[in-house]
Amino acid sequence: MPRHLHLSGVDGVVAPVPARTGDLFVTSHGLTWSVYPFIDGVDGWGGRMAVRHWQRLGAVLRAAHRLTPPRRVLDELPRPGWDTARYDVLAVRDERVRGSTSDTGVPTDFVAEWERHRGTVRALLDQMRTLAGYLRDRPGEQVVCHGDLHPGNLLIDGERVHLIDWDDVLLAPRERDLIFVPHDPRDPHGPTGGAAGPGRPVPLARPFRHGYGLRSDQIDWAALTYYRCERVVTDVIEWANQALGLTTDDPDTRAEATGWLRRQLAPGNDVDAVLLAARHLPAHLNILSPAR
Repeated sequence: MPRHLHLSGVDGVVAPVPARTGDLFVTSHGLTWSVYPFIDGVDGWGGRMAVRHWQRLGAVLRAAHRLTPPRRVLDELPRPGWDTARYDVLAVRDERVRGSTSDTGVPTDFVAEWERHRGTVRALLDQMRTLAGYLRDRPGEQVVCHGDLHPGNLLIDGERVHLIDWDDVLLAPRERDLIFVPHDPRDPHGPTGGAAGPGRPVPLARPFRHGYGLRSDQIDWAALTYYRCERVVTDVIEWANQALGLTTDDPDTRAEATGWLRRQLAPGNDVDAVLLAARHLPAHLNILSPAR
């Protein structure tokens, strides 16, 4: 997919260099190898994405979303849909974490952090289920999505922004790729015409929307809220797996799960991004409203 996008003129996508055989990867010494051009840049973490970079990202992503790949490629792409059954494991992890004792190796501070936020995480899953039923019955456009467009998969090279790591590429609504775009605390072109007050915040930064050519009323808020919920629930399950020792035996690695869980659920982070998007939902779909 990245090779197709790059050859189609989306120059912000970093694509593998073909081998002498023309293949995009080779197998040798028991490993699969691909060679990519070296980008002399930095990733997007730590506030490195300036206004111009968000605008550039919007333009690159729009170009990628507008392309239709060959049928042989389309047939290989996952189409996850709106299936929330796989997240029912959250209840199992909840029971194990809350029932853990000191001899199980689960960090005690992880248990305390889990207990503090478990109601919020369960509400996010309930919101996903509500939206899944709505989205499942409603047709919508699907595009080729990167699938994991966090700042670590963006490389900044001067004025340019490069998209790397297409391992999670899928066919989905474009909102799947918008979950990490930050919100504007003040946006003169937003729905309020001024400060983004508590009634109508602006969950997608104007520079990105300008680069993409996307108005606020063109955003599928149900899909965006669903995908932002999904990201949090997926990560929380992963941190639980780590703390419970299901994915690692290393005590230090298990202990790191507490910090990841705390950061993700802290004010101003991923849960707040969900709430900002959910405020644009119709009242009957928004179960995260403070009024509830």
